[in-house]
Amino acid sequence: MTKLRVQLVLGVIIMMLGLGEGKISGSGVMAEIDFLQGAITESTAFVCSTTPTTECELTKYNANSMHTILNRTYTRDTRFKVRDLVFCIIDLNYTKVDDLGEYHCITDVEYRVYYLQVQRPTSKLFYNNKLWTNNSEHSIDPNDSGYVTFKCVTYLQNNCSGSSNFIWLLDNNGRQNDYKIKTLYDDLLEYESNIKIHFKEGEKGKEVKCKIKSASGQEILVGTFGVTYATDTVVLQDNSDNNHRIILEDEGKQITCEGNGYPLPRDFLIEKEGENGVWEVIVTQSSLTITDSGTYACEARNHFENGTEMGHYIISNKLTFRNYDSELKAMTRTLTAMSDVVTELHKQQVVTNQTLTDMNDKMSEIFNERASLNISMLNLSIMHTDMSRIISEMTVKLHDLSTVQRKILRHFSLNI
Repeated sequence: MTKLRVQLVLGVIIMMLGLGEGKISGSGVMAEIDFLQGAITESTAFVCSTTPTTECELTKYNANSMHTILNRTYTRDTRFKVRDLVFCIIDLNYTKVDDLGEYHCITDVEYRVYYLQVQRPTSKLFYNNKLWTNNSEHSIDPNDSGYVTFKCVTYLQNNCSGSSNFIWLLDNNGRQNDYKIKTLYDDLLEYESNIKIHFKEGEKGKEVKCKIKSASGQEILVGTFGVTYATDTVVLQDNSDNNHRIILEDEGKQITCEGNGYPLPRDFLIEKEGENGVWEVIVTQSSLTITDSGTYACEARNHFENGTEMGHYIISNKLTFRNYDSELKAMTRTLTAMSDVVTELHKQQVVTNQTLTDMNDKMSEIFNERASLNISMLNLSIMHTDMSRIISEMTVKLHDLSTVQRKILRHFSLNI
């Protein structure tokens, strides 16, 4: 049960309901509007007071009439029971469709207005007496003859004009089926229609629809059903209108990975072949818009309903695309980059040449200085030779002088 509460001054509420303003003028009592949501056969509670009260009355208003449901001394409908007299809490048990409407709850100091909405049971669709989730996939087990029984159920109020009409559609091919009626509750009828559909292993899933038309409108229950088998074929497709798969400027090509199996594959890998034949996963989804040249492939696998992997990834065919504009732009960028590198190398070569020239000049200076040094060394060598010769001559003369000296000394020695 859901509740939306809006607080208003009681005088305004009474005026809106046509009960008159003067009756409670200046009372200062606060009133509330409550919207209650109930379901058939469930219980709904009217909480009439937040403070202790001696007055406890619930009245239902129809388009042209009103009648008291209960008070402390009277009960019109035994499904309404006072759960708490102190706070005037009233339970409606076993809610019916015709219980919807406007209810006024009056206590000593509070006045509440309830708008009760009653939901009838939702329509249901069964396969082999198993309830399916609307708009979903299901794996099924056909009988020995390969058939599965589907049942479509809807509910209408007993006093509602008209009846239900069932149309079954198998992959959008429809046929009208008979139905049977049974009384579900006092004021509710259950309409049921059945159909048998043949399934076999290895075929793709079938979309089953039950279209229900009644006086209250139209409902469509839909699901996809099939016999479980693992993916064994995967195809990579594209939206090219030519066999060359050329991508034009500012254009993209959509590639889509599809596989068989039931349930259908939901795990996808789209890959692109890189350098040295190494494949790189681009995305983990079933489709992609590409703009670059290259060779692409995909892989896919399916799962059981419980999420368990049914088998290994199955690889698809390969598709090769060429984007000449993109390749030309890439080549132009490469050539521009190479030209920039060459220009930079040329600048470096000029600097290197200047450095070599400076080094040659320096080497020339060094060679010149070395030549001068060699001449000086040669002169020094000549001078050294001359000095050696002079010293040699002086040595000879000193030797001769020493000889003469000895002779003189010997002569003086003899004379003495």
